[in-house]
Amino acid sequence: MIFRTHPRLTLLLAVGVTCGAFIPLAAGPALQEYRQLADEERAFANIDRLQIEVLPLPKELETSGLRSKKIREQVAKACRAANITITDDASAPKLVITSTTKVNDRHPDTVVYAIFLDLVQRTHLIRLDEELLLPTATYVLFAGKAKDKLAGAVHDSVDEGIAAVLNSIDYASKMRQ
Repeated sequence: MIFRTHPRLTLLLAVGVTCGAFIPLAAGPALQEYRQLADEERAFANIDRLQIEVLPLPKELETSGLRSKKIREQVAKACRAANITITDDASAPKLVITSTTKVNDRHPDTVVYAIFLDLVQRTHLIRLDEELLLPTATYVLFAGKAKDKLAGAVHDSVDEGIAAVLNSIDYASKMRQ
């Protein structure tokens, strides 16, 4: 199944031939503006370290030459370039990268894929008075590509997705100052 439902707000980023733009956030320094950000956006503030987990890839992506380890390295490199420390510390927020694919019988040489970047954090749920590990924001990127161009397209989508995550961290952190 290409789309999955989340019980939280999903930030949808479409990557395709005709559109591949992010929804830009307007910057502003006032704390009042920070408070007006959606909780999903505020949850990115002051993240200076991350765990990264790439779940097993679907067979269509593996067949195209993609590997979870390489995607993790790609994301880690971008995070380090943004001065975010990669850690295995369970108390740090975690970026979980999941992917799914679908091949249409009428177009067997094309693979439609979706990449989910979930920011998972420990949060306090007041109603239960408990600390829970929950996704606080999700970026979704999807496209359809010919099988021979699939690996490059997925790497490009991961680059766009991590850029959006890093932009959200930077923006929310600046707004909080």
